[in-house]
Amino acid sequence: MVEEHSPKRRGFLGRMAALSTMFGTVVAMRASAGAERPASANDAVAAHGCADMAEQDMKHLRRAIELSDLAASPEYGHNAPFGAVLMLGDGTVVEGWNHALSNNNSTHHAELWLISHTLESMKLDWRGKDRALLARSTLYASTEPCAMCAGAVYWAGIGRVVFGCSLACMDEVLKKFFPESWTGLPMPSRQVLDSSARRTIIVGPCLEDEARRVHESYWPRFTGRT
Repeated sequence: MVEEHSPKRRGFLGRMAALSTMFGTVVAMRASAGAERPASANDAVAAHGCADMAEQDMKHLRRAIELSDLAASPEYGHNAPFGAVLMLGDGTVVEGWNHALSNNNSTHHAELWLISHTLESMKLDWRGKDRALLARSTLYASTEPCAMCAGAVYWAGIGRVVFGCSLACMDEVLKKFFPESWTGLPMPSRQVLDSSARRTIIVGPCLEDEARRVHESYWPRFTGRT
């Protein structure tokens, strides 16, 4: 189920509607980073609307999870395990993965890198003629977008996000290997996008056990802990 939320900001933003992708009604399912995980995979599907996803949604989300596993391989640059797939409103599919280590750029998360790459390589006019195309697009992320990547979704005007492993779930995994130093940025993507003034649909976590297994496999190897 996807909850509808009224825009929190009007006035000046409303008057700027013709100039950017910032306007509309926010749609988000509120979720706390510390909320309890559902008791079973079936409960997760029922709680977060995953049962209503089309077959292609599952296909693209599984591909994002596969890319998250590949990201750590030598062929993909020995990066952290995060993958993403962007399906544009016309059906075009673009893939990406974390490039932070291979590009020596901490902002090159899978989602942010993929959005930037798509806008630049396809020369999309996100303020004008391609605005509607992006609004009909879906970003599939192996792990819930962080606050930075959720912001990129907003600024690009992408209308829908589907994610696998939640930030709360990933935090559980990482704390086993970074018990003293792990801080992260655990603000749920719904919390970030709920503060905006544009309609965004967020579905997830879905296939969370599959997405979680990638983290459980990677981080012990990365830290040298088992």
